[in-house]
Amino acid sequence: MASFSSSYRSRLPMGRPLACLALAVLSLTGRPSHAAGSTLLQDLRPGHDATPGTNGPLTALGNTVYFAGQSTLTGSELWKSDGSPEGTVLVKEVLPGRESANPSLFGELNGSLFFTARGSTLGTELWKTDGTPTGTVRLLSVPNGEIPTDVSITDQARVGNTLFFSAQFSGNKELWKTDGTPAGTARVKDIAPGDIGSFPYSLTALGSSLYFAASPSDIGPRSLWKSDGTEAGTVEVWSPPSPGGVQEVNELGGSLLVRVTSSTSVSSLWKSDGTAAGTVKVVDLPYGVGKSVVLGNRLVMWMETGVWSTDGTAAGTRALHAVSHASWGPSVTVGSQLFFLGTDWSHGLELWTTDGTPEGTRRVKDLLPGAADGALPAMAALDGSLYFMGTDTPGAVQLWKTDGTEAGTVKVMQLPSEEDATYGLGMASAGGRLFFTYAGRPWVSNGTEAGTMRLESSRPEPRGPDLSQMTRLGGLALFTTFDEQGQVLWRTDGTPAGTVRVKDLREGSTLILVDPNEPWVVHAGAAFFMSLDVTAEGDLRRSLWRTDGTGAGTSRLKAFESTSVEQWPLLLVGDTLFLAGKDAEHGLELWKSDGTAEGTVLVKDVNPGPGGSRIAQGAALGNRLFFWADDGTHGMELWTSDGTASGTVLFKEFAPGTAGGLGEYEEGRPLMVSLNGTLYFGARDAEHGLEPWKTDGTPEGTVLIKDVNPGIEDSLSRMTVAGGRLYLSLYDGVHGLEPWVSDGTTAGTMLLADVNPGEGDGMPLGFTHVGGTVLFMARNPAHGAELWKTDGTPAGTALLSDVWTGPDSGLRSESGTGMLAPLWGMKAEVPLWGMEELGLAFFRGTDASGGQELWVTDGTAAGTRQVEDLVPGAGSSAPANLVLLGEKLVFTATDLVAGHEPRVLPLGELQPDTTAPVLTCPASLTTTAPDANGVAVSYAPATATDDRDTPVIEYGRASGSIFPVGTTAVTVTATDTAGNRGQCTFEVTVTHEAPAPEPKPEGCACTSGGPGASAFWSLLTLLAMASVRRRPAQL
Repeated sequence: MASFSSSYRSRLPMGRPLACLALAVLSLTGRPSHAAGSTLLQDLRPGHDATPGTNGPLTALGNTVYFAGQSTLTGSELWKSDGSPEGTVLVKEVLPGRESANPSLFGELNGSLFFTARGSTLGTELWKTDGTPTGTVRLLSVPNGEIPTDVSITDQARVGNTLFFSAQFSGNKELWKTDGTPAGTARVKDIAPGDIGSFPYSLTALGSSLYFAASPSDIGPRSLWKSDGTEAGTVEVWSPPSPGGVQEVNELGGSLLVRVTSSTSVSSLWKSDGTAAGTVKVVDLPYGVGKSVVLGNRLVMWMETGVWSTDGTAAGTRALHAVSHASWGPSVTVGSQLFFLGTDWSHGLELWTTDGTPEGTRRVKDLLPGAADGALPAMAALDGSLYFMGTDTPGAVQLWKTDGTEAGTVKVMQLPSEEDATYGLGMASAGGRLFFTYAGRPWVSNGTEAGTMRLESSRPEPRGPDLSQMTRLGGLALFTTFDEQGQVLWRTDGTPAGTVRVKDLREGSTLILVDPNEPWVVHAGAAFFMSLDVTAEGDLRRSLWRTDGTGAGTSRLKAFESTSVEQWPLLLVGDTLFLAGKDAEHGLELWKSDGTAEGTVLVKDVNPGPGGSRIAQGAALGNRLFFWADDGTHGMELWTSDGTASGTVLFKEFAPGTAGGLGEYEEGRPLMVSLNGTLYFGARDAEHGLEPWKTDGTPEGTVLIKDVNPGIEDSLSRMTVAGGRLYLSLYDGVHGLEPWVSDGTTAGTMLLADVNPGEGDGMPLGFTHVGGTVLFMARNPAHGAELWKTDGTPAGTALLSDVWTGPDSGLRSESGTGMLAPLWGMKAEVPLWGMEELGLAFFRGTDASGGQELWVTDGTAAGTRQVEDLVPGAGSSAPANLVLLGEKLVFTATDLVAGHEPRVLPLGELQPDTTAPVLTCPASLTTTAPDANGVAVSYAPATATDDRDTPVIEYGRASGSIFPVGTTAVTVTATDTAGNRGQCTFEVTVTHEAPAPEPKPEGCACTSGGPGASAFWSLLTLLAMASVRRRPAQL
């Protein structure tokens, strides 16, 4: 409780407007200046990590290497290093929070590197960086669909001050350019209009022009094109004789060498000066060419059965050696030698070298004799030598150095044994140092064993465990973590002492992985969840678990065989828990459990035998379960079950035969819900695409609600129940994917808002009821993805708050975070948690001033604010897994000390402040004035207390000011941040004794006892008081 008594201010003419302005600013910013904030419950995984993780390539620019690094505080973001701890830093967090931007570097221009990344607009974005946060800027944003997709840059070339690249940024894959500015970043020409594009390839600079291979139609062969960077100057140069197509373009000695392929095994080499007339055939090649590299004045070409070279003449085109090249592997030039990975009939993959001549083409060293592979795909040049990764012992990895001779090929260092040691290898040199990735970490070397070490940052970060979602069980929150011991079950009551380890779920050598995003089911004092179990032999199985929050009460009920990580959710119908399982005799089928091992049994073998019924979707209607399954005869159709084999039957066949009423791509989306005795679901039949249907539980009462997108085209993406209404994400063929509402009738199924006007998708997700409002996330180019609200009518549907003003997104959907997320597939989840008990919803929001933090809303714009800025500045606390425990909010979030750990926030900090401050006035007082003009009076300050913050105290008349003769009531007001006021009043009495009157002449009518004396003195007193009262008004 805050207290205020030692300072105060008077209610002077300027005092009140300033107080009002301060309160108004607090209201507008929505920033809680008074909140105590959340506190750490327990640091479950103490310690710090100084080395970022990386599994991607390294890109050198000057004395620095750049790479996609991942720490405990961020996802995969852009990092750089000069080899020192101080110079190993995060460049910029493009996508705030624990999700990954996944930067992919592809080109350099005028001292800046260019890369693509998933950014805050929720699309793939084009960026450039000079290695500083302020110099890392977005050039272009490309909105994607519901599931984020990568926009890959397949080729690039620099011509003057322009960087050309091939990309699929808007609709199709075409030629793009950038000069390093947003205005100068644009598509050059739509060579092949349509959905596919011309697929520009093998971009090559010659003089002031760019030459490349492209297909003028999306199905035709490529021809030779050139561009000066303008649409008009991008033209076809030459088309090879039919049926040939241009496959590769290289510059050699001021001419173009163009490789043409007629089939997969036949090609020809042509030479060109950049004109059709100047393009002539050099020689036919006996084999298809997989890759080529310029080495001095020759072009080295790898074919199916050997390596060739050419100087651009028929006589100078010859075979060098019968060695197959690993085209996916690197090739590096050191002086006059080109090193590459190759294999022949008697040896595995090893390091080879060529100088472009037959005699200079040879295996450098057979590190691992025989058919085993001794060389690994990581190499770089440093100080005239080639460094590479290799192994001379199975299971071991070493750093090697070579001068190109067998005798000069020596081992630099034996690297430590690590799990997945060779995953994502990469190598580059910069600033006289060698950089490489090993076992998912960056390393640095000066070329000696003593100078080879794991790269560390001078800014170590807390490690933090990988936490799953929290599930409330009575007064506890249950969750799992993944650390060095594997998966561990924890519980918390919202206190540090009550946050305890329940059970280590790992059993011997079997690793237990709990899906961090799949909801648990709570019933009869226990929580049920599924795990993916990985045995020491690499076999997968699924298990059903039960826990009451104690170690003794946590056990596996049933272990199923598994061939996939896809999981049908646990569904509770009455007292029966339904699930999908597979055993030795049956494929994936419907099972049920009463919460015991003995009571976990197969309901029915819908598709007899090991094939499985591909069970999908599911919802309860009354005491029955409805779900989709394929019995091997009817395709994927709607079934129902009462939990018995005889009561598990085909409910309705939508598409006769094996076509099925639900497609494979719809099986993982939310397309089945129940509301007020009606089951709503998505289905397709012979006449309609995927549309919304409903049933009352009878085949006769199963009808199409509305053919939103007429004909056989699909309309339905997902459906949700919120606030007693059915909300849908639909595409009607005119608008994009937008929010709709339905009352189950054709007329009552309507578009709520065209969030992204025209054919663009608004992508509505996460419908959540708060009070009388339903909130959801939607996006458009003007605002990005933000919080919207609806009352179920078009007129009542509008943007609630543009949390991050402009096109950047204040909210975003995600597919899960942490090291286990890739196992579970893509799930479009919205970090929006409704708390009906409080009349509030919490969400993970990002604004322009910071990263992802905890926000709250009551469904109004004024009531939408940030709760706390746990990681100030651009960093993110990435709050998740919110659970309400009595008067506490328990969740997980990141701070800079402990990392991502469980925290608790008192509810008092979240609920609206409606309590006025408690105010105590000073005691009334009496004083005497020396004359009738009054006197300056000082009094003790009032005291005020408030349960949230420090109130502002104002006085009707300030202490120390002139009080008139008589009694003056002083009103004191205490106002808190929320505008609540408390008042009290005390009195100041000022007395004045008039001096004794002088004697008057006898007989005078003005004597004290004379006639009219009383009226005379009364008049003088009134005049004096009036004069005194006028003075304070002039202060």
